[in-house]
Formats: sequence, structure tokens, C-alpha cells
Amino acid sequence: MPLIAYGQNFEDVLLNRCFADQETGFYVDVGAWHPTNENVTKIFYDRGWHGVNVEPVPTYWKMLEGDRVRDTNLQLAVGDKAGTLELTVFEGSGGSSFDDRFVQSFAAAGFAPTKIQVKTATLTEIFEQYVPRGTNVDFLKIDVEGWEDRVVAGMDWKRFRPRVVLIEATLPNSWTPNWEAWEPSLIAQGYRQVWFDGLNRWYLADEAYESLKQHFNRPPCIHDNFITAPHAAALEYVRAAWDKKTLDPSTLPHANALAILQWKEIEAARHELAWYKSHTPFKLLKALLGKKLTDRKWNSIG
Repeated sequence: MPLIAYGQNFEDVLLNRCFADQETGFYVDVGAWHPTNENVTKIFYDRGWHGVNVEPVPTYWKMLEGDRVRDTNLQLAVGDKAGTLELTVFEGSGGSSFDDRFVQSFAAAGFAPTKIQVKTATLTEIFEQYVPRGTNVDFLKIDVEGWEDRVVAGMDWKRFRPRVVLIEATLPNSWTPNWEAWEPSLIAQGYRQVWFDGLNRWYLADEAYESLKQHFNRPPCIHDNFITAPHAAALEYVRAAWDKKTLDPSTLPHANALAILQWKEIEAARHELAWYKSHTPFKLLKALLGKKLTDRKWNSIG
């Protein structure tokens, strides 16, 4: 059976190379977002792993709570100190951020912002409280839309040593590098940069480098024997339709397929709406008709 890849940029394919023979393990996912869609830990959870998912947006945290019953799911943001901050949320985009550059980018794309107050904690605090004593963290993923330097700064890298660290490293929807602010400090803590996949920078702890570096000598390819989650979901749908049945959410393959198909439909509608809202004809219509149309009808969807 081929591997089903849920990650947005095949991150889970590379991670599976590193840990393919490891039946159990532990992960920490900072900025987990959706439990199935574009999720790097899904394949590991389904085969028995568990870990910590950190997600500040209530909508997605509730999804994680319902789907990841073996995991610890924290409704928090991560930074360089504990406290409370105002987070700008763009529902449906995965682009919620504290960083003005990211906020402006998603607003310009037409997504409707809302502001919420969120609690913040450091990675050190999360590892101290929620990673069981003596547990080796196999991988740490950080995707926090421009807040990566704060997350890296709030970690005691001498005490806690994830074997693999992957960090989103470009500005939103672009090739523009965004790692200069945090990569030198991470390398100074005994991590080696081993891969850049166009979106994420990958690092190995010095003590894991020799045993894992060979898995990063090529991009995800046909030899990894995988298909994407939307492809797998479509196949499940077609098989069920061929047998004149509907997808049964009580079975894991069908539940995964439904989660992907339903979310993709919602996501596509939100992105299409955002596109219209960011273009001149909609802006002219809004100016002519006033805020009533936008606030009552369109923003309730976006």
C-alpha cells in the first residue's frame, strides 16, 4: 500500500524516511492548524505515535481536540515569553499571525481579519510541562507565520533536543527567504541545516546528524511510494460510488477521505471569495453599496 501524504509540501514523506521503521514516537507540532489537511503528523498518529499539538485559533484547536484524542492539544501561541497577545485570525487561510507583514499579505488577498486574545507560552515551558520526562522528541515542526524567531528564542536547546526540526522559512505565498533572523542562533545551539524544500528549512541535532543525514539526499519522489491525501480521498469516493455506497465515517479510510473532501470544498469556496474581495470590481461594488453587503453576506462566509 502506498503512503498517504497529508503535508502541504510532502514534509511527512521526508519524516517517514527518517522514522519508517519506528512504530512509536513523539512529536511536537507548533502551528498544527487542521488535524488532517496539510498536517505533517497525521500519518504518524494513525500508526500509533502521539505528541503535542499547539494551535491558538479556537476553530482548529476544537478540531484537533475531537480528532487527536491521544495527543495533548494546547490552545496557545508560542513565543519568547509567556503572556497574552492579540492575534489576527484569517479563518480558512491558515494564515493567522502576530506579524504585520503576514497580516497585510493575507488582508490584501481578501481574507477577512478578526482579532482574538490568546495566551502565549515558550517552547521551554511546553516541553517542561507536556513532554513526559525521559521522552525523546523525534521531530519538532514550527509554522507560525512570521513568529519563528520568537519561538526559536524561547527554547532551551541545551536541555531539549528534538532530533529533527523543520521550520517554515519563507514569506507568505512567496520564495522570499525569512530565516535570517533565527537560523544562526539555532545552528549555534548544535543543529545543522540539512535541507530546504522550497518552504521549510530542515535541521538535524548534531547527535542525530550521522544517522539521519542520508534521508535528505533527494526530494520526495516516486521511490517513496506515496500518493497525496486528496488523491486518496478521491479514490475512496470513487470506490464507494462504484459500489453504490456512501463513505462511512466509522472507518478510518472513509473518515479521512470525508475530512479531506469536505475541508477542500470549504477551503476552495473561501479562497475564491477572498480572490473576488481582493480585486477591483468587488471593491467598487463595496464602495457603491456600502458596508452592509460586505459585512452581512460576504464576511459571514469568509
